Amino acid sequence: MDVEVGYAPELDDNLDVRIFGGARGMYADNSFSATEDKAGAFDNSAAIDSKFFGIGPRLGLDLAKRFSDTPFGVSGSVAGAVIFGTAKQTTTIDTGGGPATTESEVSETVVNLETSIGLDYHIANNATVTIGYRGEHFSDVSNFPGGDAEGIWSHGPFLKAKISF
Repeated sequence: MDVEVGYAPELDDNLDVRIFGGARGMYADNSFSATEDKAGAFDNSAAIDSKFFGIGPRLGLDLAKRFSDTPFGVSGSVAGAVIFGTAKQTTTIDTGGGPATTESEVSETVVNLETSIGLDYHIANNATVTIGYRGEHFSDVSNFPGGDAEGIWSHGPFLKAKISF
């Protein structure tokens, strides 16, 4: 979840720039389970549940350029956040002697970077529809035992409607 404020300086009739800052909150929940099937014997099993919750500052820049005398334009955005939080992990392993559970909790810092680019269609002076592509990366989110924290990538097409007042 994001909370932000922005400033849009008056530069050019066909160029919009918005500088923004605020806070980004994050909750991530990763689970993993595995069972080893032993014919005629007890099956070994493991289950891992990893959770992260945090909040931190976020800064970014939005740019949009409308082509002169047409309803079309291009836009892009770049932003980043540093999220400070707590990672909690519960591991349950059962090898036949009953389940054994361990829990851990550590402070973690997640760096978030995001960018997008799109083609705009201006329905009116205060209404725009954008179709484009965006990508986002969160570092150090997944923390399974025996390894370092891993990042999560998310990317794909998007459709956005914007109305300004």
